[in-house]
Amino acid sequence: TGVGAKVTLIGGPAKDFRQTQETLAGGQYLSHSEPLRVFATGPHPMTLEVEWRSGRSSVIAGVQANHLYEVDEAAA
Repeated sequence: TGVGAKVTLIGGPAKDFRQTQETLAGGQYLSHSEPLRVFATGPHPMTLEVEWRSGRSSVIAGVQANHLYEVDEAAA
């Protein structure tokens, strides 16, 4: 489920533009974070970085808007 993972989308409207979200367990109203992360962007070159709780990381270059990416820690 990626609990504790920090997901950062780099790029978009500006080369160094960053959007970051973290998946949390508990502490939210009646529930926890959904494992699906959604970012606001457009048709620009972007990179997706995932920092896992274990300290490992995954980087996916060339991500595109309106696509679904599934990232697995085992491949980090």
